Amino acid sequence: MPIGRLVETLIVPDLTQQFYEYLRGLAVKTVSIAEVTRFPTHYYMKLTVPVAQFQGECIYTHNVWRIAGQPFRRLGKLRANWV
Repeated sequence: MPIGRLVETLIVPDLTQQFYEYLRGLAVKTVSIAEVTRFPTHYYMKLTVPVAQFQGECIYTHNVWRIAGQPFRRLGKLRANWV
């Protein structure tokens, strides 16, 4: 979906402006904010993140979920995840 539609889905009105400012910080000056609203995006509900073991050298796989505003495991209780 284009970033303009993602703004509506996530209800983050200044997401496009923040991303535009991020690009300008990378010295990408040939992109207009109108073009940024059409950039393709991917919306993930879960990401798999490698996490180093606190003590030792193992790497664990941790699933990070985005469920804000949705019931957790369909039990009806809403959760506010810190991630």
